[in-house]
Amino acid sequence: MRGRFMAGFGPGGLPSDAAMFGLDPRELRPALDHDIGVLMKLLTTRDPVTVETSRYKLVEAFCQVAPFTDPVMDVCVAATRSEAGPRIAGRHGLGLLSTGVVSPKEGMPAPPLHWDVYEEEALKAGHKPDRSRWRLVVNVHVAETREQAIKDMRYGFDAFCDYTQRTIAMPSIVAIGDTFEERIAGMNETGIGVIGTPDDAVDFLKRLAARAGDFGCILMLAHDWANWEATQRHYELFARHVIPHFQPSLPRLLQAEAISQARHAEDFKKHAAAINAWLPPEQAVAG
Repeated sequence: MRGRFMAGFGPGGLPSDAAMFGLDPRELRPALDHDIGVLMKLLTTRDPVTVETSRYKLVEAFCQVAPFTDPVMDVCVAATRSEAGPRIAGRHGLGLLSTGVVSPKEGMPAPPLHWDVYEEEALKAGHKPDRSRWRLVVNVHVAETREQAIKDMRYGFDAFCDYTQRTIAMPSIVAIGDTFEERIAGMNETGIGVIGTPDDAVDFLKRLAARAGDFGCILMLAHDWANWEATQRHYELFARHVIPHFQPSLPRLLQAEAISQARHAEDFKKHAAAINAWLPPEQAVAG
């Protein structure tokens, strides 16, 4: 892994998984809050850890191998709609991974992003809130045209929507609509994601950035909505035509272009005169 590793933790969104461990879903968030404190002590110290809960028992336990990244790899806590994720992340000084993020269009209701909750909890615990450790997870698929992007979705979008509506029993992530067309519209028209062109993705991310303020990075969920060829093309288009809009060089380049355009006529005449000063009259360029 050579240091390029991020550990993400969450309470577990699937009640069916909790049932297999004999746990009530209401136990999951308090368990994560407690257990991540134990885990971080194991990862960051050589002190033996002794702890006993109704779920496990440790007796003078410690990690024999230290994390490759010193002092520890980046650790984040996932959050959807409840305040559990940001409170736990802030309390333990960890990063925040906001899933189920939406960037609603004008007039659409928006669930909270919970940075304020994270910040409050971090300060209370003596940690410094760091927005660079805040990741926003989004739903995006792009193609050359909107029609092609929607066509790509025929591969697996209905299966994804069925999963959210009939399998995972997770109130914070439920697709909108019953037919393919309704589900595509539910994604695009509410602004909870974007299926369209690179320009559509740029607009979507600008709305999200305006709402969230500073954050560390965007992560795209990989759903297998499209086949592998279309998915690869999506990543290529995103890298070529979406990411550059959010890199520091772009405003400088646009500023330089605007300045050059504003004085183009004057500069053209001056440049032509400079060239003509070194040419015979019969070879002069128009200025």
